[in-house]
Amino acid sequence: MGKSPDERVQAAPGWIAGLRAEVGRVILSQARFVGWLLVGLPANGHVMPEDVPGLAKIWSLRALSAAIQASFHRIQFTPKLPPADIVSTFIENPQESKCHAAKGPVFANCVLGDETNRAPTTVRFDLLETMQDSQVTPGGETMPLPSPFLYNSGTRCVQ
Repeated sequence: MGKSPDERVQAAPGWIAGLRAEVGRVILSQARFVGWLLVGLPANGHVMPEDVPGLAKIWSLRALSAAIQASFHRIQFTPKLPPADIVSTFIENPQESKCHAAKGPVFANCVLGDETNRAPTTVRFDLLETMQDSQVTPGGETMPLPSPFLYNSGTRCVQ
C-alpha cells in the first residue's frame, strides 16, 4: 500500500532539500526562484514570476527537470503563434486512412512559456485549460497532460 498524502507531505522536506541542493549545483544565487519552482512542482502548480530578464529562469527550470528526470519544453510565444503549435495537431496517415495526434510542447512535465503576454487570445485560452485542468482538447478529443505538470511563464518587459 502506498503512502497517504499526509505521509508524503511530512516526507517532503527531505526530498525538497535534496532537490534544492541538486538544482543549486547548476544555478547560483536564485534560491528564491528555485524555491517557487519547488512549491509549484508537488502541487502541480504554476510559477509566474515577475523579474528582469537574464536571471537564469530557463536554466533553473531545465536544472529542475533534469534533477527529477522529467521532460522539459520551452515555448517562445509570438503574436501569430497558432494554438495547434503548442497543444496538438492531427496528422492524416493516407495509408491507414486515419488521423493521429502529434502532441505539442505542452506535453512535457516542465514547460517554460517565454513572453506569454505576446501570445494571441486563442493560445491563452488553451494555456488556461492546460494549467487549470491538466489536459488539452484539440479537435474535441481530450488528452491528459503528464504528471507532474509545472508551467513557468515569463513575460516580456514593457519597454
